[in-house]
Parts: sequence; C-alpha cells; structure tokens
Amino acid sequence: MYKFQRLDVYQLALDYVDAVYNLSRRLPESERFNLRAQLERAATSVVLNIAEGSTSQSDAEQARFLGMAIRSLLETVACWELVARRAYVRTDELKEAREKGHDLFVKLQAFRNKLT
Repeated sequence: MYKFQRLDVYQLALDYVDAVYNLSRRLPESERFNLRAQLERAATSVVLNIAEGSTSQSDAEQARFLGMAIRSLLETVACWELVARRAYVRTDELKEAREKGHDLFVKLQAFRNKLT
C-alpha cells in the first residue's frame, strides 16, 4: 500500500469522486463534453494531486500539491453552481455532494496548514 492510500483525505477524495460521477451521469447529453466532463476531470484531479503530492521530498512540495487539489475542488464547487442554476439535479441530491465537497475542502486545508 502506498503512503497516500492511508491518508484519510485521500479516502474522502475518492468518496467525493464517486458522488461527482453518480450525479454527473445524470446531466443532460448536451453537457456531456462540457459541464459533465469538466466536473469529472476536476474531481479526479483532486485525488491525483493528493497522490502525486504524497511522493514529494518535502512538506512544502506536498503542500503545493494539496493547494492544487484545493483549486480543483473549488472548480467542482463552481460546476455545482452551474448545475443548480440549470436545475439539472434535485436540490437535495446536490446538497449531499456539496456537503461532501465542503468536508473535503476543510480536511485538505487543515492538512496543508499542518505541513506549512
């Protein structure tokens, strides 16, 4: 098992990606190559940056990758706003995904702050 696989924040990010994919699959076909693809790429980027940063040689470098993960996570927040404005997904379903994203954001921030 790799170091990043033992991180709670990594496991939370995997859960978030699952939530993103579950909802993004329900977006209209017209959003397949736009909003849906962007949402999925950004969520996946969170997981990948956590993994890549864990192999860093320094805390500062790992914190840099966590910063990229946070930026990608915030990109998904903006995507959820677009989804909500277009009423593509029910509000209660969107709320759950947003809460998972917020919990992940808090954990990523705390982890990065611990390193710096």
